[in-house]
Amino acid sequence: MDDIPSLSNRSVGSRFITSDEVESARARRDEQWKAAYARLGQEPPPPQQEDSYDGRSLAEKLAANKVPASLTFI
Repeated sequence: MDDIPSLSNRSVGSRFITSDEVESARARRDEQWKAAYARLGQEPPPPQQEDSYDGRSLAEKLAANKVPASLTFI
């Protein structure tokens, strides 16, 4: 429980974390999962691929999907 930071004694700005902290937390979590699967004697599932960033708005994505969908009904 020492790994969980307390929000009550920190300033608002210190609640934000850096990308390095995110990466180290992800690596630590992956190691914990691998250790858990090793205890069970199983092979861990392959890692999921992260979605690539798409900077378009939802309206732009829906409009792009609407054109091919409308052509299939013709």
